[in-house]
Amino acid sequence: MADISSYTASVFGDKSVSVARKLLVGGKDYSHLVTRWPSITRDEKTVSPGNVTVLLDAAGGKLNTFVNSASAIVTSAHLLIGADVNSLGLVYSGIVSGMTIKRGVASLVMKNKLYKLTVREIGTEESPVTFTDSTLPSDIFWAICTSYGGLSAVQSDSNPDIDYPAFATWANVFSRDSVFMNGEFTGIKCMEALRKLARYTDSTITADFTKIVPRRFDQTLSAVDSVTDSELADMRVVISDNEVVNKFTTYGAYDTTSRQYGAAVTLVNTASRDVYDSREKTEKDASIWYVSSSACQNLSERRIAYYADVRNTHEYVTGLTQIQRHIGDTVFIQDAQLGISDTPIRITRIKLDMQTGRMTFGAQVSSISEGFTLDVSTLDGPALLL
Repeated sequence: MADISSYTASVFGDKSVSVARKLLVGGKDYSHLVTRWPSITRDEKTVSPGNVTVLLDAAGGKLNTFVNSASAIVTSAHLLIGADVNSLGLVYSGIVSGMTIKRGVASLVMKNKLYKLTVREIGTEESPVTFTDSTLPSDIFWAICTSYGGLSAVQSDSNPDIDYPAFATWANVFSRDSVFMNGEFTGIKCMEALRKLARYTDSTITADFTKIVPRRFDQTLSAVDSVTDSELADMRVVISDNEVVNKFTTYGAYDTTSRQYGAAVTLVNTASRDVYDSREKTEKDASIWYVSSSACQNLSERRIAYYADVRNTHEYVTGLTQIQRHIGDTVFIQDAQLGISDTPIRITRIKLDMQTGRMTFGAQVSSISEGFTLDVSTLDGPALLL
């Protein structure tokens, strides 16, 4: 979540330490004027954390610089948090989007540095952008971000916009599995194209600090850390069958000329259907698709395997001891009252409340990242290949 020093991380282990915060606007420190610090939320379904609002004391003309010079708001803005003023870490980076001043109170709106992905479009109806050769999902991601989204194309860890080591790891998954995709974009926003790519590849594509980070959902075979009973300020488990799917169809091999799909794979999990009745879902998209029946089957297999049964959602609150966690991290959770001991879960949502220093996490059992052979005994007959 935060780019903090190892010293800061270790000091956060002491719950008695007060939290230091900083607001920088155009390189100037406005922390002393802040009356209400924002909450910053990231989740697996949203590429950017979106806008945040900071309330400041504007009485006595303290912020008249922005009133007298409208161009003054077109500047950088950063939020930092740490154990003390000497060990602050960046938790949000962007630019000022606007300011409202009323009766001595100013509302400063900041937008994430990746906001450009929400306004830039790929192709038009008259001149579509196509990926019609056999293309790895990672190549489509790179083109969306750099050629059309305006992010840096530097292929090293010095890339200021894309976490290149994370990208290289993510890309290697698709190279190894030989999973190919095509696409045709006719005016879609870059952000929406990335959301679709993440959904089709069971990935998270999120903004982490100052960079965009792609990660494939991984199996909960190992955990980066444990969240102990003593760290939990609050904890609940939500048990619901709302996400159960036991019949899944994936369409692919889309022909941009005839506007027809050349492949479809339908899989049914009979055991799940007997318990939950029929729960059907279809993945069919004319802007992005898998190129073959085998790739479509891979997606249908993964969705049936993951969604055939109820998956508990864990929601827990900690202090800043978990400040280094990221979307997609797997952790072990322990809660004596709920009878949970060393349960491995994958983080899907993180909310940092800078005002209180509390962090709220959402997490579920991880989905499967690699290709695998499905136990066909659980299926209702062979897959349908068209």
